[in-house]
Amino acid sequence: MENQAIERRVVRSQQVHTCSRATCLRFDRHGQLVCKRRAPWLLTPTNIIDEHGRCNPKRTYAFLNNFCPAITTTLHCNNDIKLLTNGSDTKDVAWYFTDYSTKKQNKNNNVSALMASTLLYHQEHSNHLDDVVNHNRLLLFHCQHAINREMEHSGPQVIAYLMGWGNAIYSHHYVPL
Repeated sequence: MENQAIERRVVRSQQVHTCSRATCLRFDRHGQLVCKRRAPWLLTPTNIIDEHGRCNPKRTYAFLNNFCPAITTTLHCNNDIKLLTNGSDTKDVAWYFTDYSTKKQNKNNNVSALMASTLLYHQEHSNHLDDVVNHNRLLLFHCQHAINREMEHSGPQVIAYLMGWGNAIYSHHYVPL
């Protein structure tokens, strides 16, 4: 009984979607303001899976997010759950998690400035070298370290380096025959 009261209170305060220009309303290609979350949602008396594999949960109020009662009563926060089948939504979620966890490098706009400052540093601090090959090798070394110093690293990558596991983690160990 107490859980139902908590659930009702949290759902009313957190799960009801309210469209506003500051949060979700955007202009579509026809110049109309539409909700980027696609609210109001389809009202259905029961759970329905359409011919394309999309799940439409039971919904009696068009602006109520689909939520998990256990998460709602435990965490007292907004949560939006969705059934993922073998479709484009599953692919999109897998792509998002992979992209997020591996920290794809998006900031390449400062590489030229970084290389210019590295070249200046190299010219000032490598005049003790007379050999052209060593001079160029040291320049490449400085450039590589400058890029690595400014690069973002993912959590698993940092742990692998700290644990001394190297650049790759293998699920199998192969033995030469």
